[in-house]
Amino acid sequence: MSTSAPSTTGLEDALQAALKEGGLITEDRSHVVDGVKPQFTATPSSSAELAAVLACANEHGAAVIPWGAGTSMALGNVPERYDVALSTTRLDRVLEYEPADLTVTVEAGLTLAKLKALLGEHGQL
Repeated sequence: MSTSAPSTTGLEDALQAALKEGGLITEDRSHVVDGVKPQFTATPSSSAELAAVLACANEHGAAVIPWGAGTSMALGNVPERYDVALSTTRLDRVLEYEPADLTVTVEAGLTLAKLKALLGEHGQL
């Protein structure tokens, strides 16, 4: 098994251009999976930024691992490659909420605690 990354020349610049300020982390020890550390951690703040990050990764042949709350990252096989951690931390908005219809649409990074608090305000959940 090889954990060395392919040549990702230009990937950092491409990711930096795709993300708002503060959206790219180059020194990150909190997104390690089974001892394998990513070169970069991308934290998009919109679906457009997320799509741009994935396009950059594809263009540069980079391996991406999505990262939500990080609670089950040790499950499964050890990653052979891990160039970019894709954190959903900043994708934490409620997009639509219709209490009367019992429907809510949220972004992937909204925590269950925040969702539960919102729903609780309307006697739901």
